[in-house]
Amino acid sequence: MKYEILNEGFVYRCPDGPPEQAAVTSRCVVTPTGQVLCSFMTQSGLGRNDFVPCLAVSSDAGINWQCRGAIWPHLSAPYSINASIS
Repeated sequence: MKYEILNEGFVYRCPDGPPEQAAVTSRCVVTPTGQVLCSFMTQSGLGRNDFVPCLAVSSDAGINWQCRGAIWPHLSAPYSINASIS
């Protein structure tokens, strides 16, 4: 399998707050319609078990991203979930 780099940069940046906040484990996929979807987890700090899976979408091959937020917001308080797309 051969991968082609479409673009490089940030999909999501954590909002201003504690400096230890992190967005981790990003995975991207190109849909049949040409959109790029990126799943990633946010957490309050590296090494903390409070993952919240989020989704971002790009309609211009990864140049600009729109964060759609938590995938399952109703589960983010009671559970730590790590998921990815392919």
